[in-house]
Amino acid sequence: MGATMLMFLNAMYGGLGQSLGAIIGGRLQSKLGTVQTFIYSGCFDLVFVGVVIVYLSIRKSSNFRNPVPIGSSSSGSEGELTTQ
Repeated sequence: MGATMLMFLNAMYGGLGQSLGAIIGGRLQSKLGTVQTFIYSGCFDLVFVGVVIVYLSIRKSSNFRNPVPIGSSSSGSEGELTTQ
């Protein structure tokens, strides 16, 4: 199962992600120019980092050692998953 998941993630990143990035980046570069594409990419990255920071600040109680599922209720006992 682990090898299959790793293969799937590698295919999505290496195949789909890099291919779409090259296509979208090339189209933006041909329409806007290199400098404008760089500026827009930087702004997009800045917004993305801001969203990640806000998301992580909202989920302060969850971390890698003690993960808390997104849809879990606080009334359940610790370590017990609730199904809906």
